[in-house]
Amino acid sequence: MNIPKIVFSTTALIAFALGSAAARAQAQTRPDFSKIEIKTTKLGTNFYTLEGLGGTTGVLVGPDGVFMVDDQFAPLSGKIVAAIKQISDQTVRFVVNTHVHGDHTGGNENFGKTGAVIFAREELRDRLMHPLPAANGTPGTPAPAAALPLVTYEGIVKLHINGEVVELIPIPRAHTDGDTMIYFPGLDIIMTGDFYRSIQYPNIDRANGGTLNGLLDGLGVVIGLAGPNTKIVPGHGPVVGRAEVMANRDMILAVRDRLAQLISEGKTQDEVLAANPTSDYDARVPNSKETTQQEPCREDRTLAGARRCCGGRTLGGPRGAATGGGRLVLLPEGHTDASTRCTIPAVGGGPVAEKNSVSGGFADASFSWCAFGVVLFRSARLLRADAAAANAGARRDR
Repeated sequence: MNIPKIVFSTTALIAFALGSAAARAQAQTRPDFSKIEIKTTKLGTNFYTLEGLGGTTGVLVGPDGVFMVDDQFAPLSGKIVAAIKQISDQTVRFVVNTHVHGDHTGGNENFGKTGAVIFAREELRDRLMHPLPAANGTPGTPAPAAALPLVTYEGIVKLHINGEVVELIPIPRAHTDGDTMIYFPGLDIIMTGDFYRSIQYPNIDRANGGTLNGLLDGLGVVIGLAGPNTKIVPGHGPVVGRAEVMANRDMILAVRDRLAQLISEGKTQDEVLAANPTSDYDARVPNSKETTQQEPCREDRTLAGARRCCGGRTLGGPRGAATGGGRLVLLPEGHTDASTRCTIPAVGGGPVAEKNSVSGGFADASFSWCAFGVVLFRSARLLRADAAAANAGARRDR
């Protein structure tokens, strides 16, 4: 029996609201967008992917105009247009956003001003209009009118364009609460956005409405639609097939169950993470050991180490709740946050204090198994609490 190499999606980041000079000193530099090249790959008769910086863009070309999935960062719009001109003489007529993060929606304003009609979930439009505040409390900046989707939806939307049927399939509360999967049945191609990524560990952006169960349900939809030859284009990472998505789903279930067992034994969050519940997956997760920086606290991957690294701060509770001077915030790609944050890198690294350097996102950063574990720990704990409440209600009803 051949077991496929496991290719895992997304990243997560544990962030603290910090203001120390030492943390600021480790800020990343803003990417030089002028040096970014757009890589064009043909996947079907008239379908291409465009890779630059941020999420993968998909384009369906033909006489009806260009249908585009996601538009990366605003400074790359000109390069994206130039790349499209190499494969089509048509303009971008439609854009669909897979989710709200800035490395997927950053070009909305530019393409909206040229007349493109933007499609997205209602939840995504609302979050663009009312973005979350930064971790330091600074209000988010609402997206300009030209960047907002003109067409929103709750159910499946079908477009008939360029000789193909395109299905926009809502995936509720997965990576975020506004996710959409795009299915091209005639081409046998699926684009997932970031609820599936073929590199690093999963990212459940709870601050923007993401949930563990929703992520698993979304992976189930992909698996159900995909056939033996389906090309699955993730939000980040190489194109994969059905087997890789199944392996990703199975990994999440396995780690969730391990965490649930540890929680049932009364283990604390620190103890759960110190047990390294993903140890047998780390070697099979592409880029799992990468981190944006390796200093300081290189050898200590525990949350206690993170506290020492980050000036004695402690983890907080749910988003917005402070505990011991610290606050737990999940910061995904595209989150417009200019505050300092502390990450816990993957195996072999240590907690790192750093600062968001890209307005609208930090797509090149790769983060830790610890953050993935925290999300699952908290999700499992919340699930158990919900189940206990439901059981208590059922007993009262009897």
